[in-house]
This record gives sequence, structure tokens and C-alpha cells, in this order.
Amino acid sequence: MKCLIMWHVMPMLIGDATEAALLIDESGFAKQGKMSVGASRQYLGRLGKVDNGQVAEFGVLAKGRFATAIDTRLYLPKEWTDDAQRCNKAGIPESERVFKTKSQLALEIVEQARRNGVRFGWVGADAGYGSGPDFLFALDDAGESFLIDVHKSFVIYEVDPQPTIPGPSSKGRKARELVSGQQSVEAFVESCSTKDWRLYNVRETTRAHSNFGCYVRASMCGTSSVSRRAPMNSWSLRTWMEKIESIH
Repeated sequence: MKCLIMWHVMPMLIGDATEAALLIDESGFAKQGKMSVGASRQYLGRLGKVDNGQVAEFGVLAKGRFATAIDTRLYLPKEWTDDAQRCNKAGIPESERVFKTKSQLALEIVEQARRNGVRFGWVGADAGYGSGPDFLFALDDAGESFLIDVHKSFVIYEVDPQPTIPGPSSKGRKARELVSGQQSVEAFVESCSTKDWRLYNVRETTRAHSNFGCYVRASMCGTSSVSRRAPMNSWSLRTWMEKIESIH
């Protein structure tokens, strides 16, 4: 009963419509056998390698130095959802035998938190969720502010790309690639001078001198919007929290 009360009370104590964050991350649990639901050879973050085990997505409500888990979703690999006999033996309800990516599970956590009335100002996650635009687009469609890590090779646009097909070369060869002005995050950061960025303290942590330091390019402020014409492996820089890029 005590755990149940704390599960409901803690989000009320920590929740804040501006300063609290809903942090999304996964965790893996090593298993010896293959009977545990979702167990398979997959990357386990806690071990830092591929091994046999389960993986789950977690939603943690955080404010300052305080944090509490509020949701979790077990990840079912396709080898499970495609094996009806295995699911029957494990007692998995038929309604749950649908393959969902980790990003889809993460989005469900965000949506469920909103339905439950949990108060938070932004969503945070690492580059595992920022590697493709689907999760970012979904958060934007839901009206969420977010701070998502992206890899330095992530392709971005500063303006609406409006891809064009270049004319044939001097030798008459037809172009094979669109010209769109895309660039990697690494190239974009290197092109900016220090004075173009401002340091933002996102939140305090329990570690001294480990506050999240993020830089926002001042000249990016405005009312730009995302273009859905951008290719699937691209992301336009944004005007709110989602425009913040971590500098390591």
C-alpha cells in the first residue's frame, strides 16, 4: 500500500508545468533462458553489450535533484510478436502482440502521462530517440517542448530545404542526388562562433558541476516551422526547446 500511495503522490509533489521534465530512457535486464517475456539477444545498456535479456522503456518525472519513475513499457522484439505459439506459452494477451519500436513505446509513455494529468514542461531523451525524425515529429504534433540528443552526423536544415534537381553536368550526365543545403550537426556547430550561443541551465542534478549545459544559437530565434518535405533522416532546427543542441 505504501508503494502504491507513493506512486500516485510523488508525481503530484514533483510535477510542474514548467520546470519538471519527463525523461525517457531504456534499461536492459540480463536473462539466462528464453522463456521470460521479451527475452532475446539484444543490446543491454546496463551491460554495454549485446546479450540475452529483456529491455524496457521507462518514463521518469524529474525536477531539480528529485526524480521518480511513473511508467514502464516492456519491449517485445519481432521474434516474439511473430511467434504466436511462443506468445501463447508466455501468456501474452493477443492485444499486446503487436510489434512497437522503442520510440513508439516512448511516445505512449508521454501520451499516457498527459492523460493522467502529470505536469511537466518538456520531454528529454538521449540520441537513441533522436536518431530518426518520427519521434520528434510526433512530439511536435502533440505540442510538446523537448530536448533530445542527436548524433553529430545527424542531418539538419536551417531553413526549409526545398530540394531541387540540378541540371546535367558539362558532360551531359544526369544528376543522381537532390540539392537541398543539408548539413550535419557537427558541421553546423563548427560554423558558429562562440558569441552566437547562449548557455542554458536546464536542470540541476545530484552530481556537483554536472548540470546540463546546452547552447542555443541566438540568431535562430524566430517563427520557423518544420517542413515535412525533408527526407526521413533529416530534422529542421526549431525555435523552442527542441532547437537546443547539447555541446559535449
